[in-house]
Amino acid sequence: MAARRPPAAAPLLRAALCLLCCAPAAVRAVPELGLWTQTVDDKSGPLIFRKTMFNSTEIKFSVKSFRCLKPVKFTVEWTLKYHTCHSEYPELEEMSQKHELEENFCAYLKNINCWTTKNENLDCSSDLQVFPALNNKELTGVRNVSSQEGSVDVVARTQRDGFHIFIVSIKAEKADASWNLNVSLSMMGPHGYISASDWPLMIFYMVMCIVYILYGILWLTWSACYWKDILRIQFWIAAVIFLGMLEKAVFYSEYQNINSTGLSTQGLLIFAELISAIKRTLARLLVIIVSLGYGIVKPRLGTVMHRVIGLGLLYFIFAAVEGVMRVVGGSNHLAVVLGDIILAVIDSIFVWFISFTVYLLLFKMFSLNFCHIFISLAQTMKTLRLRKNTVKFSLYRHFTNTLIFAVLASIVFMVWTTKTFRIAKCQSDWMELWVDEAFWSFLFSLILIVIMFLWRPSANNQRYAFMPLIDDSDDEVEEFMVTSENLISCPALNAPPDGRKFGSKFLVDHEVHFTCNPGFRLVGPSSVVCLPNGTWTGEQPRCRATPEEEDQSDVADDPAFSRAPRCAQVERAQHCSCEAGFHLSAAAGRSVCQDVNECELYGQEGRPRLCMHACVNTPGSYRCSCPSGYRTLADGKTCEDVDECAGSQHVCPQGTTCINTGGGFQCVSPECPEGSGNVSYVKTSPFQCERNPCPMDSRPCRSMPKTISFHYLSLPSNLKTPITLFRMATASAPGRPGPNSLRFGIVGGNSRGHFVMQRSDRQTGELILVQTLEGPQTLEVDVDMSEYLDRSFQANHVSKVTIFVSPYDF
Repeated sequence: MAARRPPAAAPLLRAALCLLCCAPAAVRAVPELGLWTQTVDDKSGPLIFRKTMFNSTEIKFSVKSFRCLKPVKFTVEWTLKYHTCHSEYPELEEMSQKHELEENFCAYLKNINCWTTKNENLDCSSDLQVFPALNNKELTGVRNVSSQEGSVDVVARTQRDGFHIFIVSIKAEKADASWNLNVSLSMMGPHGYISASDWPLMIFYMVMCIVYILYGILWLTWSACYWKDILRIQFWIAAVIFLGMLEKAVFYSEYQNINSTGLSTQGLLIFAELISAIKRTLARLLVIIVSLGYGIVKPRLGTVMHRVIGLGLLYFIFAAVEGVMRVVGGSNHLAVVLGDIILAVIDSIFVWFISFTVYLLLFKMFSLNFCHIFISLAQTMKTLRLRKNTVKFSLYRHFTNTLIFAVLASIVFMVWTTKTFRIAKCQSDWMELWVDEAFWSFLFSLILIVIMFLWRPSANNQRYAFMPLIDDSDDEVEEFMVTSENLISCPALNAPPDGRKFGSKFLVDHEVHFTCNPGFRLVGPSSVVCLPNGTWTGEQPRCRATPEEEDQSDVADDPAFSRAPRCAQVERAQHCSCEAGFHLSAAAGRSVCQDVNECELYGQEGRPRLCMHACVNTPGSYRCSCPSGYRTLADGKTCEDVDECAGSQHVCPQGTTCINTGGGFQCVSPECPEGSGNVSYVKTSPFQCERNPCPMDSRPCRSMPKTISFHYLSLPSNLKTPITLFRMATASAPGRPGPNSLRFGIVGGNSRGHFVMQRSDRQTGELILVQTLEGPQTLEVDVDMSEYLDRSFQANHVSKVTIFVSPYDF
């Protein structure tokens, strides 16, 4: 008969587990009723009602229908008790059912703030049409007497705001009489039937409903203005806004219905709980995929997305069951408690499933749940920092700060609510009970408005979208913006004999690179840069033959490559042997141990290769050597490229970026195309340019690439073909992804015949090498991704790929 609050531990546990998922999951109590109708017979005990009421609330009690087989007289006694603690006298209902409650209720209730009165000699017989009316004319108080003349059926008025217990006892004069009464009780306050603790919640839901309507109007306006550039993540946000608005509207309707009629509509409450479960699930999915960088750093989440959706479906099922059981069976029902525990576990899995196959115990997951969403955010921000994409990095930095604020605010609130409601022996602060339920909705609305502003549709929407990057983009080195360029030039440089030169511009900050043909090594710097004073950073290098390629004299006469044999007399015969790496030969009439040339021996056709690069014969053995720019590994045979860009071995000037290549490095500084007419570009990162918004009537502007990105690859010579070198993808193709929504192609470069561009799936294109490349050489290829909607061109994106081919096949 009385609305019961949730168990003390459940909201605290749920709050801790859900605060980082930005979706309120605190257990709502079913609102307290204002009107009751019950049947009382000769075997019934006292009726007990609990409610938080305002001062001057009128309590009306009347008999609507009755059945008395024989004339009988009744005594109806009612008691109104004010108490300060919410959970005071919990045993009354059980004692009433067992008929153990004393007749003098006020004496049992300690005679403090207790008022009682009775109506005696009330006749009931089959001849009566209406049961005699009850009134409070004879209301007597143990400590106070009310002199107010009550209206019909008003049997009591509250004297102050707070928790109240109302007890009604109906007794017949004859103990063996058989009778049946259908009674009605209502508690009408100054604001309606709603209780004093639920009144602020009704106002809160009304305000939040208006807030979500404003959110929806704002988001709809943004989306309508920039509907061509909508990202998929923005559809998720729109769904959360709509479900939040619907949730708050349904809950406000239920509270308003109770305030007007005093009765609760169970179907409306169940519908509200289902909408709330859907919204909370979608909000969790939104925060998780945002933290993983969906649509911003990654075009898709692959199998991770399937696991996220699976956990979301699991969470919705248990959230819906828990909400329905709370409405039907009350907050203390066993199914509700079990649902709270299961949902807490799922909340933990939400933020840990990415890295672990969940075999953790419940409490272990509880203690670790706060971190992994920040780990995902940290990894996403690290990727953006390495790519030097300041726009996206700033976006995630603000989002992270928002979550940190949510954590701190939640911790402070949980400390306060634990002290006030959970561990307090007397929960007397009924005026703040609504805050315990409203806080999480309010906090989520703040986080949602921040997410809306960070991910709002705008003219520059695509700068937040995923852009094509090479597969190893996570390992990019630190990059710097170009700072200056002028027309001062340095003296022209020529290619060294037996070598090649790369770079034809001799202006300030431009670099020229040198490499030698196979069999020669570079003496001097591999790159030089033009300084502002018109000189180069180093002397022009030269190429010199490697020792193994130089003319070597016959080692037969070299004492270092010969040894005296070890001979022994065995049965009148002399037997001679040599050390390992030497063989016995006759020279000038005598035996000598001559060195075995392993390099020449294993260099023959069909023989296994001793060294990755070059073999140098040594007395009794051999050694492997690597070309300039490579190091020999511990096995003595394998060559590994030296990453000059990782340390201070390069001389790239400020404003350029070092790109490691096979045996050397390149200093690059990509520039955006110069503007013309209505077309202009802005550099959003060192390797990406974006077109500024076009005038509405400028068709030539819209035909120009919306984004231009620059990518650099280093390949060995004689790479086996075909092989995929580069992929382009989009996070949101216009319309439904289909064969005509995206088109890929090669639109420029100096070696287009070596490559083909083809679609690998609905949203991805691949650049494939189809002809073997022989180095050293530098190739350029421009690939295009065009977006179409209903066969109408929308926008295109160009990636300029530069490929540095090493002179070696490793």
